[in-house]
Order: sequence, then C-alpha cells, then structure tokens
Amino acid sequence: VVKELTAKAQDIPGIDIRFSAGSGVSDDSSKIVSFVVRGNKSHRELREITDNLIRVIYANNLANSIRSTARNEAEDYVVEVLRDKASAMNLDPRDISDTISGLLQGAVATRFKKDNKTYDVKVQINDDFKRAPNQLNDIFAKAWSRANGGEDVLIPLPELINVTARSGPVSIYRYNRSRANTVLTFLPPNVSLGEGIDRIQQLAKDTLPEDVFMEFIGDTKKFLTESDTMFLIFLLALSFIYLVMAAQFESWRDPLIIMFTVPLALVGGVIALKFLPQGTINMFSNIGFLTLIGLITKHGILMVDFANKQMNDGKSAHEAITISACRRLRPILMTTLAMVLGSLPLALARGAGCEIRRPLGVVIVGGMSVGTFFTIFVIPIIYTAFARFKRKTPVTE
Repeated sequence: VVKELTAKAQDIPGIDIRFSAGSGVSDDSSKIVSFVVRGNKSHRELREITDNLIRVIYANNLANSIRSTARNEAEDYVVEVLRDKASAMNLDPRDISDTISGLLQGAVATRFKKDNKTYDVKVQINDDFKRAPNQLNDIFAKAWSRANGGEDVLIPLPELINVTARSGPVSIYRYNRSRANTVLTFLPPNVSLGEGIDRIQQLAKDTLPEDVFMEFIGDTKKFLTESDTMFLIFLLALSFIYLVMAAQFESWRDPLIIMFTVPLALVGGVIALKFLPQGTINMFSNIGFLTLIGLITKHGILMVDFANKQMNDGKSAHEAITISACRRLRPILMTTLAMVLGSLPLALARGAGCEIRRPLGVVIVGGMSVGTFFTIFVIPIIYTAFARFKRKTPVTE
C-alpha cells in the first residue's frame, strides 16, 4: 500500500509526500532513521551543521530522501518603534505595541454568557486589512498634540515604526535542553535498518563538531532498545536451556555438546533471510531465532542421551555415537519435517500483511534445514572429542 501511494504521490508537482507504515506493523517496515542534531548553537549555525551532515549522508548513498526541520523556515516581520518620534508625539512605545497587537491579533474587550458557557468578545480588524505589510499604512495611532490645543490626533503607523522582513524558523525545537533539528532519513532498499543506523552514527561522529551531538529518537530509539533487550533474551534463553539440560543429564559436559547445534541453526536462519527480498532481522525474525534454540537442541538431546546409554553398556564413544546417529536419524528427520512443513505456509505467504509473518517462517525453515543437516555430522565429532572427559556410569542390575 505504501509503495502504491508513493508512486501516485510522485506525479503531483510542487509537493513532497512520504508515507510510512508505522511502528505498529514492523520494527523496520518503513526503514526510517530518526535522529536529532542538538547543541548550544544559534539557529543558523545549527542549520548549517545539520545541512552538512545531510549532504554527507546523501554522498554515501544512505538515503532516498531526507526531511529536516532545519529547513522549516518562514518569512516574518520585525517591527521597530522609532522612539525619538514616539517621544516627540508623547507616545509610549508600549501604546504603539498594544495598538498593533490589539488590531492585528485581537484583544478581549468583554465576555458574555450563553447556555452556562462563557465566551470572549475579541475586537480586531477584518482579515482583508491585514494580509500584507503595507496595509499598516491604514492603521493610525492616537497621540496628544499640544499644537492642536491639547486635542488627540491620529498619526499613521509608518511615521512611528520601521518594518523589516526576515526569514526565521517556524518553531524552535529543543531536545535535552538544547536547540535541536529533527532529521528523518528514508533508507534505500538495499540498506537494512540496522546497517543504516550504524553507518549514519559513524558519519555523525566523523562530521559533527565536538560540541554538537546526534541522538536517535522515536521508532529508531525504540528499535535500538528492543535490539538490546533481544540480546539479553537470547542469553537468558541459552542459559536457561543449558541449566535445565545440566539437571537432566547430571553433567556439565553433555549440555555443552548439545549447545553446539544452536549456532548451526542460527546461521541457517540468517542465510535464509538473505535470500528473502527485503529480509531483515526484526522482531518477528527474532521470535523465529528463539524458537530455533528450543527446536534444534532436541536433536542433540536425542543423540547424546542414546549415546550415553550405549557407553554405559560398554561400547566405546565412537561406536556409541555412531549407533546413536543411525538409530535416532528417523525421529530427528520427523521433527525437522514437521516444523519445516508447518512453517512453509508462513514462509510462502501471500496477500496483505504477508511481509510481517514471512521472516518468522523463513527463519524456522532455513534454520531447521541447515541446522539438522550439520547436526548429524557435528554432534558425533564433538561427542567423540569430549569422550575422554566422560565418566562411565556402571549399569545397575
């Protein structure tokens, strides 16, 4: 939907429209890197620094387009009161200011009640008389004149003020008590969200002055926080599975042998994602990796447990693991086929929202296929290498 709307919006001249799927769909569905450039600089200095960083990002092919609040400027007008003339006319500069703000912006003259609600009555000139700066010529200020016998006279405002035009920011944005500019970088299709964040962060370190800082905000900051959380979850999952298997086998060696299957499955999942168009590591693929940890260790448990029983019967480590690999091949393949075939609908999904579920299925299919293939060969090698640390348990009859 985003691609279709973007293509249609590109045909409209004079405007720049960008569509985003939003953070509720996927962590990197929109592939936008959001950050602020902040520092105790003037608006003009900070804008030049931000523009320089944007040019560097473009030069390194890290953006299809970039939005920045540094360019959100508008023309405004500065009104300077001619104090000498105002003093000669016995006018207080505050009275001139109140006249201008009261007529242009409006002043509350009174209030009235209707249906138990209070409404302000604001007095101001009509909008047709305040559309251009030269219309200030039609506004007069009341001044006391001694030459006219102490009567009040009306003096045109241009006699009392100077109006100059200038460009300035629409609003001054601050972040962490510093003046800041927000930058949204739309990454190209061939750059993943994680890669884009790392490269932009490095470019900012090389480009920005020492007293100007870059900080990620919004969905990008959320993505980084969740990435750190997922790393902790992976460590907890591996530790929990290892401790449970250590209690089951009453050994620290056997669970270590079984855990060698986990990297093989994770590598298979990553390789499968590489063949998926726009396949990236996101929240759904992370769920697939966590699932692989539990699934692939089951293969090692089947082989190691049966091999231990064969060694207790008096067989050597080589004979025990060879028999185990042959006897447990069928249940291992059954488990793999069940998970792979069950995940194929996710991996091959079509239709609305399929991009969300597809990484989960692809990771399970690729991880289980590659992990199972190498497990059958790797576990016997590792088991034989660790056999000298194995203490045989005599069989009690």
